[in-house]
Amino acid sequence: MNKQMLASLVLLTMVLCSCEEDEYRIEMRPCGEGLERKLTVTRYEHVTGPDGVTEKVYKNVPEGTLAAISKLYPKRLDTSNPKIHSFIGTFTERMPNDVGGAGTYECLQTPMGSAFLYVERFRGNDQPGETLQETFRSADRLTDMLIGWLKSEFGGYKEFPKLRRFMDQDFRNDIKNLSTYLWLGSNESRHIWEDGDSQEKAQMEIAARAFQCLVERNYLAVDELPLIMRAGEQELYSKHLKPLIGKLLVRKVKLADQNLIAELSTLLTDPEQLARSLRDYFASTNEYKKRLKEHKKTIRETEVSNSTLEPPDPLESLEEAFRGLVHVEVSFGSDDLHVELWTTQKPVATNGKWEEQQKRLVWSTELTSRDTDSTRLPEVCYAVWCEPNEETQEKHFNDTVLLGENLLKYCLWYKSLSEEEAAEWDSLVETLGPDEDSFKRLEAFRFSDERAKPAKPSYAQQAIELIKDALEREQE
Repeated sequence: MNKQMLASLVLLTMVLCSCEEDEYRIEMRPCGEGLERKLTVTRYEHVTGPDGVTEKVYKNVPEGTLAAISKLYPKRLDTSNPKIHSFIGTFTERMPNDVGGAGTYECLQTPMGSAFLYVERFRGNDQPGETLQETFRSADRLTDMLIGWLKSEFGGYKEFPKLRRFMDQDFRNDIKNLSTYLWLGSNESRHIWEDGDSQEKAQMEIAARAFQCLVERNYLAVDELPLIMRAGEQELYSKHLKPLIGKLLVRKVKLADQNLIAELSTLLTDPEQLARSLRDYFASTNEYKKRLKEHKKTIRETEVSNSTLEPPDPLESLEEAFRGLVHVEVSFGSDDLHVELWTTQKPVATNGKWEEQQKRLVWSTELTSRDTDSTRLPEVCYAVWCEPNEETQEKHFNDTVLLGENLLKYCLWYKSLSEEEAAEWDSLVETLGPDEDSFKRLEAFRFSDERAKPAKPSYAQQAIELIKDALEREQE
């Protein structure tokens, strides 16, 4: 490793280790129909001492941040450390926008038990449609630019219409597909899962999808992959890549003119010649001439010397279009989020880590900066769990039979009933016991407005089947 590279790595390490980051710890517990939420906020900096040991040093949280959070919570807790700040409150339905985002909490209570839903997004960009539209506009702009450049170089060839048609149709669509895959890959959640390599597996799956897309659409042949990897070596770039491009032009674009294939392959594999050709073309476009005119106007208005204000690069427009395709964010100094949710039962569905001994769910992740105009999707935490009313179920069924997913289905069904239907169903349930006659009454039940049409299935059938299945499993 040369001295310049070593110095750069040292500098980068110092920058990364000296960034101040906020840490948010959220602890939640169901409380009646609400969710008790405690938020602890700290700010810290990783500082490396003379001995090379890096430590977390707590800093002062900006007063503006604390003031904004104080407005969202009814109570601020006293802490022994002036650099650690805690807030607490109970919230129903909507979670406070404390960290940045939005959340929902719902409790579905029934006589048999309750189902709970928690979902919350944190920061990021929750407008993926706009992000993809912007990406596709950049793809169209880039494609149109490249078509113009190719026409300036090869427009005189008889087979140029084939090349233009390929660029205007297949290339235009597939560059959108690949940029979408790249965006999806960059959005793989940064949660720390129980399975530590799940994130890597998900990203590899995105890469596999992109690879299959290129193979399926005849951009690549599988047996060419080793040569493509070898072409990455600078001194072998042109030697190995040139024949691969030639095969691509025949296989995908259906070109037959060997002169056109040879000239285009040579141009695309000679970096210096390619840059010169692109720069010459874009310097002749109206868009560049307009930029150059604005540049000269700036010089006149600011009286800046020509020697200190460089003219715009002709390739700026091309680079802008390419950047609009690639939404990969490298975030330095991002904030940390740790969420804990205590429940009495293992969740029916969640993307968090369940800790059985503590009876809690845990999420840990990194967040984009609050001030960053991000294209990343928000980080999302969600959980669905159920708590049976053991006393009621044991009274009627001699055991707790509705649990987990079945209790969730029952709660959703019960909460869909009208007041009259719920009253009729509750009256039936009150008569049920662990006996054969109760079982028969359950099977025969119909709501009053259904009795005139005995051939039509009862809306109560879903709940009846849930209870019957649960009872039959208990008897096995």
